Amino acid sequence: MLYFDPMGSVAITVSAHRTLKPENESFDLMANFEYHLSDDMTAFSRLRFGQKETLAYFEPNAYDIELAAADPGNPTSGTPGAQDGTFTRRMVEFGERSSGGESQYLGAMAGVNGLFKDQYDWETTIGYTIQTMDETSDEIIQKTIDDMVKAGTLNLLEEIPQSVVDAARGTSKIDSESSIISWTGSFSGDLMELPSELLLLLPSQKLTAQSMRMLGIKAPLMAS
Repeated sequence: MLYFDPMGSVAITVSAHRTLKPENESFDLMANFEYHLSDDMTAFSRLRFGQKETLAYFEPNAYDIELAAADPGNPTSGTPGAQDGTFTRRMVEFGERSSGGESQYLGAMAGVNGLFKDQYDWETTIGYTIQTMDETSDEIIQKTIDDMVKAGTLNLLEEIPQSVVDAARGTSKIDSESSIISWTGSFSGDLMELPSELLLLLPSQKLTAQSMRMLGIKAPLMAS
């Protein structure tokens, strides 16, 4: 798709500004522990920690504004043919947008397994996982541009001054957190022996509770 570039005589291709494969850095650490409580009972635990960072680039923001015929910033204002209209522009002066995030997670699980009467295997575990995520992206504070355009102090048919770019540049930031608590239990073994086959006892149970909350959202009034 092509959009008109007000700074030149040619159109720009938005796909040329997009990152096909975002930058990605991550690591993952895991540790396992076991302790034999007795000949037929073992306690165990697992710890896991990881972090992931991503960064991608996109074409400059698009900007749309609806102008009334009487708005000083409307190119038709003050002319016999003044009329309402919508102005659409690619904000190339702001450069490429970046969007990225960082997530961290920590998981812990502890359990006990063993053998009951030398015939039945059993196991029970409890686990807890927490993950936090911080996301940021470059945005334009649309109200700042709207006010300037409607007042006639900014002409979108001309190159946008750097002072306006600095005043209208913004960052959107979202912080979130999620957690999961889980419990599992299992019991298995031979129930009885039949002439032709063996009947197995395989009861198991799993319970999971999950929560998620937004820690904070900071975002300007953005252009789409």
